[in-house]
This record gives sequence, structure tokens and C-alpha cells, in this order.
Amino acid sequence: MDNATWPTFLSDPRKVLDLYDQPPALDRCDLFYVHIDERDTSITFGFDTSELPAHPRQKWKEKPFNSIRFFISFTGTSQLHVNGWESPGQKNVGISRDSEDELRVQVASDGSSLSFRAKSASVTHSTAQLTASDSYP
Repeated sequence: MDNATWPTFLSDPRKVLDLYDQPPALDRCDLFYVHIDERDTSITFGFDTSELPAHPRQKWKEKPFNSIRFFISFTGTSQLHVNGWESPGQKNVGISRDSEDELRVQVASDGSSLSFRAKSASVTHSTAQLTASDSYP
């Protein structure tokens, strides 16, 4: 999978594609948040990226910003596997669709891995923010 095609796996890809001509690859984003909710069988990832959208929302243009924060919620999750978890940051993130039309999500870095299946995924929130310039490589 071309890592920048991840919006095609979302229930509403326009939430990303209306902002970006070329969305940032998830591997180049900072995975700063992972929330596993066993009650709703959902898993939410939070990402930060310094790759700015070509078409920012009008309200974002009203103040300076140099990064975008967005959250992807995966619902109907199953087969969760976690092996170690090092501090947040850049990790290899892959999303694909399997033969049963479910999403397969894999996250890995040195000393960490997380994988699961999900029935759907959506961007639940995104915002523009001003961060310290040394936050990104």
C-alpha cells in the first residue's frame, strides 16, 4: 500500500481529501495518542503532522498554524495484539483491506507493535495548531 492512500479506507475520505491534494503518509506523522476502548470495541489514534494542507479550512486561516492534529477512530475492532509499546512518535503505520472487507491495521517500531482488524474508520476531529519549531524533524 502507498502509505499516503490511507484516506481511501475511511468511511468519509473527503474529510481528508478536501484539505490535501496529497495527504501526508501516516509514517511521517507523529502518532501521539492511542486509546483502546473495550466497551465500544473502538481504537482511536491521534496524529500530528507538519505537512500543511493545500486547502485549509477558513477558520484555520484566521490564526497562524504550522501543524495539523487529527484523530482516526476505528470501530468494530477485533483481534487486537499489542507487543510492547515504546514512547509515542513516528511509527510504521499500515492500513489495508482484507478479503473479508475488514480493515487490517498494523503499527510498528523498534520494540513496539500493535495490530487489529476493524469494520470501519473515520476522522473524528482535526485542527490546526501552532507548535514549537523543534517538535518535528
